[in-house]
Amino acid sequence: MYNEVVKQDFIKDYMRSRVVMQTTLTGLFNKVEKFEIEKQKDCCEFNLDEILEMFSRFNARSVSVLENSVTYLRAYGNYMVYHQHTMENNYNPITKDMLAGCIDPEIIKQKFLSKTEIDELVAQLFNYSDKALILGLFNGISGKNMEDLVSLREDMLSDDGKVLILNSGKSIEIDESFREILLKAFAEDELVSMGETMKIRKVKGVGRLYKEGMNALPEVEFTGDKSFRYVYRRIMLIRDYFDIPIFTMKTIQSSGLKYTLEKHLKKTKLSLREFLKTEKGEEISRRYGYNSKNYVDVVSDKMQDVL
Repeated sequence: MYNEVVKQDFIKDYMRSRVVMQTTLTGLFNKVEKFEIEKQKDCCEFNLDEILEMFSRFNARSVSVLENSVTYLRAYGNYMVYHQHTMENNYNPITKDMLAGCIDPEIIKQKFLSKTEIDELVAQLFNYSDKALILGLFNGISGKNMEDLVSLREDMLSDDGKVLILNSGKSIEIDESFREILLKAFAEDELVSMGETMKIRKVKGVGRLYKEGMNALPEVEFTGDKSFRYVYRRIMLIRDYFDIPIFTMKTIQSSGLKYTLEKHLKKTKLSLREFLKTEKGEEISRRYGYNSKNYVDVVSDKMQDVL
């Protein structure tokens, strides 16, 4: 992080009176760092043209995503002016129309979300349970009607925390970052409502991913349409918050499958069809819901033009 001591002081100050994740601010500053290194100055010293050029290179999918960045960088600029680290804050005059000009139409047309995009969007969310839902979908955790995802509990983690054993009997390896988010989601007993007014409400559900209001009747099991509707509703709230139409359950899962296949094709040097016929290729296909006998043909038809 460029000029890290000052930025960490700002983060501490900013978080005292606002609902915001520390990971949101540190993630943004880490993203901005390469532009600061290029220009050999702190982002609070950028002129308006340099700021808009930077936002154009963010490759954002919506103005709303950029507006979030402006909110935090504007606050940082005001902090730096107040503490006399710079003379003016060039983030203040930025308008929505200016940000609209920073969106590349070709990026909007893309049908998949990259791992980097997923991670950056997840970092901007307030609730760990929402972060975990997205990463669960991206990692191929769903099951019939999303039952495997909604029924996730802390006791489903293996002793070393590297494997999730799902209700359906499937075992899925997870990385450290997903595991850390899951643990925080399981421990979560408050949720921040997304909207113009941020409200914090107490919820039941410690030890599990599914959260419910304090007055809700206890759930016996998570089956059928209820599980699907729970995930659908949360993802649609997030989609509307970011204003990214492509951000759907199906797209998140497809993007996760694409990323996973890319990683294994690079590692094995096999063609797509060759890899899909391996034991690992079949396991990945089944994990993402391709359970038919001709899964090799189905997955190949879906992915061959994007891999």
